[in-house]
Amino acid sequence: TSRILIAEAPGPDGRLLGFVVSQLIPHLEPLWIAPSVRGTGLAEELSDRIIRFMVENGARGWISVADSPFAEKLCEREGMVRVSSPVYIAK
Repeated sequence: TSRILIAEAPGPDGRLLGFVVSQLIPHLEPLWIAPSVRGTGLAEELSDRIIRFMVENGARGWISVADSPFAEKLCEREGMVRVSSPVYIAK
């Protein structure tokens, strides 16, 4: 009932660069990005991929708790609407 997407550094060290978690109760959070790769577009890529997964699997909507200004911008970029701070919902 859940899916976790991770981003790892290439090569043998394979350190964790970011992750996003989705639950089939459709609820998206957390989305985390390593400080060393923030600002590279990785958050947007993980967000796009998890939303595509939700749509492909028939989710008609989902919620996301956006507890930072950056998370709020990601939700708004995806067309989500704030229902009660910091909760956003996809239409």
